[in-house]
Amino acid sequence: MSSVAAAILPDSLIANQWEIVPRGLFSRHYDLFRDGEVVVSLQMAMFREACEFTIAGHDFAIRHTSVWKDTFQLLIGDKSVCEVKRAFWSRRFELAAIDQSWVLQRPGFLSRGYQLISGENEVGTIRPAGWFTRRRFANFVEDVPPPVQVLAIFLVLIVSQRQHRHSSGGGGVG
Repeated sequence: MSSVAAAILPDSLIANQWEIVPRGLFSRHYDLFRDGEVVVSLQMAMFREACEFTIAGHDFAIRHTSVWKDTFQLLIGDKSVCEVKRAFWSRRFELAAIDQSWVLQRPGFLSRGYQLISGENEVGTIRPAGWFTRRRFANFVEDVPPPVQVLAIFLVLIVSQRQHRHSSGGGGVG
């Protein structure tokens, strides 16, 4: 990490940095690295916006819950532990767990990055690694549970895939 980023970000954000790397040039699947080691692999679904992953031996799934609404669920087995909703033309995702809630949004109209907010505080950021790459970096404070961190990363990847699909003339629902 550059000294500029180290000067701007609090220590708690620097300690929880993820590097998000696609498995290959055309791969839908992503590996999430911490300290140079793969910690999580996102196994993206083929025909729908969903994925599966494992953290510390616990299996999780993220699924798109409705054809008509932009809603997602973070699941452990069949039990939902976090619900995600987004209004129709909104650029904000609202994440609600049992005892916490967050908002995932772009900090500005022309921004390519996202911020995760809890109450009035920024508790995470997700940003592209550069202009012509699908790699990203994410930083979170320790208060954000790792499965919710992965959920936020997944949502940013889905938005990016939708934008790419629409800009390339692929159309489709997104």
